[in-house]
Amino acid sequence: MAGTQLTIRDTLSTSLDISSIRPGAASHPYTFDLSAGGVLSFHMEGLQLESARSGEGLSGGFVKFRIGQKSDLPKGTQIENQVAIYLGDQAAVFTNTTQHTVGEYPLKVVMNTTDTGELAPSLLRIHPNPMREETIVEWSNYSEGKEWRLKVYDATGQLLRVESITAAATVFRRQDLPRGIYLLQLTDGTRTLANERLIILQ
Repeated sequence: MAGTQLTIRDTLSTSLDISSIRPGAASHPYTFDLSAGGVLSFHMEGLQLESARSGEGLSGGFVKFRIGQKSDLPKGTQIENQVAIYLGDQAAVFTNTTQHTVGEYPLKVVMNTTDTGELAPSLLRIHPNPMREETIVEWSNYSEGKEWRLKVYDATGQLLRVESITAAATVFRRQDLPRGIYLLQLTDGTRTLANERLIILQ
């Protein structure tokens, strides 16, 4: 099979220093280009990706890069980032918008066909992973009084489920999810705090 072309496109904030871009690891070979307007694009050819809903096999892809912010930004400057993913002739799938405030934790963006960013990977732990029917999801910064949410995305970036979080650890049940790769995303109602990949076996 010839496979499908995947393009991951990131329109970079003007607060970022495009001269500092360092492309990194990826799930498949890629080429990349940067337009004069600050649009960073990664291109992958011959991918065999399917929706995780099909249950026909594990699928997913990712690419990572590093970029620094401009050195003269005042504290409190907001830097937002959103990625558009184009698979073949399909309409673009957009990731959630991440936000970084200058003077807080360093910004790290991971572009992924499942949006498996790693803003704070140490906050979220899943065990066992891979899972079959259920697993334990826990996070280290839980505190009462916040609007905690756990969002579940499939390999195409489609939001499948949102669960309310009421404790520092919870049992995540498979229910009707087919086998595949998923993204579990922890939010506090306004920000994405952590993302972690979950694999569900047959």
